Amino acid sequence: SAATSSFSFTIKKKQQSLSWSQETSVYVGSSLSLSAMASSGNKVTYEIRSGSEYGEIIADSTGSYLLHGTHPGEITLVARQSGDSIYEGAEMSKSFSILALEQQTLSWMQKTDTMVIGDSIVVEAVSSATLPITYTITKGAELVRTSVAEGRMSVVALGSGIVEVTAQSGSDYMHSAATSSFSFTIKKKQQSLSWSQETSVYVGSSLPLSAMASSGLEVTYEITSGNTLAEITREGDGYIFKALQEGTVTVAAKQSGNETYDSVAISREFTILALNAQKVNWTQKADTMHVGDNFIFKAMSSASLPIAYRVIQGTVCCG
Repeated sequence: SAATSSFSFTIKKKQQSLSWSQETSVYVGSSLSLSAMASSGNKVTYEIRSGSEYGEIIADSTGSYLLHGTHPGEITLVARQSGDSIYEGAEMSKSFSILALEQQTLSWMQKTDTMVIGDSIVVEAVSSATLPITYTITKGAELVRTSVAEGRMSVVALGSGIVEVTAQSGSDYMHSAATSSFSFTIKKKQQSLSWSQETSVYVGSSLPLSAMASSGLEVTYEITSGNTLAEITREGDGYIFKALQEGTVTVAAKQSGNETYDSVAISREFTILALNAQKVNWTQKADTMHVGDNFIFKAMSSASLPIAYRVIQGTVCCG
């Protein structure tokens, strides 16, 4: 007779494995490409098992996954291949360190505390991370002219005041951005007065005042003591000292300065001398004459000054 016999067996899905060898540290603000691979060749996905406050998983436009660090700490990821009709699912985990950015510092190689209008300097800052530096005048930009070349800033002083220079370096995957500033003062140019002249004058006489400023700017004058003894007047392009009474007068010469030069002043004492008493002596004279007589009269000044004659009484013919 016919006969039948049966048996059963189980067909299992293939086992697959994951391999995951990669860098396991990333700095805050940076991203790390995740590189786990399934032996099946199927796509691997990722999730955060612990430490989600320290980072996040981001899928990029190509379908790859990135771990992006947000805060320093430890984060554990699971790489998973869910399987398909042929392969069983598989997963493995790996811990990653999210590192704090290293603090970048900027050091000034050349800087200054003061400048004088017309001076020029070169300032330079260097990054501890050897990153490029940019420079900005953050205060007093109208007081300077600047140019930047080869990581240095050239500064020419144009006006007086306070100037602030700021250097800034950007961040990279290891370093935070850094900023450093310093200030300096631009001073006006100093000028001097030269004043060499006669300082003695007789009552009733005048002297031109002759102080000169090294800047070439106009000098003005003021009597600071002895105001009743003299006066200063302007005549044309200059100033005249006029002696009125005997005594000592102090005169200040001043140059008030401008946007480039500081003001300056010096003083001189002027001595006003009394006029010397002059004597006139007769060298020829007569007590008596007769009508029709001729006689030559002659007088001489003790100051050797010219003599003028006039008849104050009587009638004579002079020639």
